[in-house]
Amino acid sequence: MEDRAKRRARLFTILGLVLALAAAGGTYLFASQAQTVAPVQEERVSVVVAVRDLQARQIIDASDVTVAQYPVAVAPPTAAKDPKDVVGRILTSPVARNEPITAVRWTVPQGQAAFTVMPPGETLTPTSPNYRALSITVPDQNAVGGNLVPGDIVDVVGTIKIDPCISFLPVPPQACDQKRYADFQAKTIYESVPILARTGAVYTIRVSDLETVQKLYYLQASGAQLAMVLRAAKDDRVVATTGTSFERVYKDFGYKVTERFSP
Repeated sequence: MEDRAKRRARLFTILGLVLALAAAGGTYLFASQAQTVAPVQEERVSVVVAVRDLQARQIIDASDVTVAQYPVAVAPPTAAKDPKDVVGRILTSPVARNEPITAVRWTVPQGQAAFTVMPPGETLTPTSPNYRALSITVPDQNAVGGNLVPGDIVDVVGTIKIDPCISFLPVPPQACDQKRYADFQAKTIYESVPILARTGAVYTIRVSDLETVQKLYYLQASGAQLAMVLRAAKDDRVVATTGTSFERVYKDFGYKVTERFSP
C-alpha cells in the first residue's frame, strides 16, 4: 500500500510540473504574439490645405496649396481632396496657413462669374496701378451682338455729339466761326479692357486708374453711346486712333455732297 501511495504522489507531482510548464509556455507564447501584432492604423484621407496665409478675393495658384493626410474622424467633409478642385478659383474669405480649404471658401473658376480687382498673378504693392472695377451699360447691338462673356478682352468706343459753337469760345451770343458745326464723333477711348462679369447689358470691367472711371461715368451721364469691340486672344498691341467724324467718313468712304435741286 505504501508503494502505491508513493507512486500516486509521484504521479501527481509530475502532472503538476507538466501543467505548470504548459501554463508558463502559454503565457510566454501569448506575450510574444501580443508584442508582434502591429498597432491598428487609423484611416486617413487627402485634404487640400493652404501653404501660406491667403486673402479673400485671391485667385488660388498651384503654389498656394498642398495635400495633407487627415484622420477620417477629423477631416472636414467638404474639404477639397485634389488641388485641381481649387486652383484657378477665387477665395470668398481668408484662409490661414495649414487650414483645409473647404467648398464654402471658394467660388466658381475665374472668368465665369466671380472676379478679382487685381489682375491674376499680380500682388498689391505701393507702386501698383490704382485698379478699379466698374460697370457700364452697353446694349447688345453695340457689344458684338451680346456675345461677349467674362474673360473677353475688348476695346471701348465712345460716340458723343459735340457742338463747338456751344462748348468752346467764343461764347454765344457772339458769332461762331462758320467752319465749326455740331457733329457726332466716335473714338476708341480705352483699349484692352477685361470683362470681369456680365448681367444682361451691364458689364463689369477693370481699369487701371480712377481718372478713367470718372471719364467713363461722365460719358454715360452725358448721353454718349458706348460700344465694345472684341479683341483677339493675347492681342496686346496698342492702336492709337484720332477719332472719326463726318469729315473722315466723307473722305474715306467717298460720300457725295448733296445739293439743292428743283423738282
